Amino acid sequence: MVRLFTAVLGLSLCLLMVSSISPVAFGGAVVEVVNGDTNGDGERDISDATYYLRWLFRGGPDPVAIICPEDLGAMVTELEGALAAANDALAAASSENEILAGQAAGLEAELVAANDSLVVATTSNSAKDEEIAALQAELAAANASLVECEASLPEPEPEPEPGN
Repeated sequence: MVRLFTAVLGLSLCLLMVSSISPVAFGGAVVEVVNGDTNGDGERDISDATYYLRWLFRGGPDPVAIICPEDLGAMVTELEGALAAANDALAAASSENEILAGQAAGLEAELVAANDSLVVATTSNSAKDEEIAALQAELAAANASLVECEASLPEPEPEPEPGN
C-alpha cells in the first residue's frame, strides 16, 4: 500500500509540474499568445520549435492557432481585386503591344522602301547634275563663240538719209 501511495504521490507531483509549465494544456490561466508561440506558453523560444517538430513528425498535440487580424479577409479580397485588375490591364497592354508591333513592322517596311527610293532618286539626281554641268559648259562655249563672232563682224555702214 505504501508503494501505491508513493506512486500516486509521484504522479501528482509530475502533473503539478506539467500544469505549471503549460497552463493552457490543463485549463490554467490563459496567457497572451503571439504568432510563433506554437506551444502557447506566452514566449517564443526553442521549446516552440521542438513542440512544432514533435507535432509535425510524431503526431503530438496541435500547435496554437495563428492569430490573424479580423480585417485580413477584407485586405485579401481587396488585394485579389487589385491583382485581377492588374492582370486585366496587363492583358490589354499585351494586346495593344502586339498591334503596335504589327504597325511598327509595316512602318519599317515602308521606311526601307522609302530609303530605296531615295537612293534611286539620289543616283538619278547625280546623273542629272552631271548632264546639267555638261550643258552649262556647252552653253559657256557657245556664248564665247558668239562673242568672238560678233567681234569679227564688220561694222555696218550707216544708212543714207532719205532725201539726200
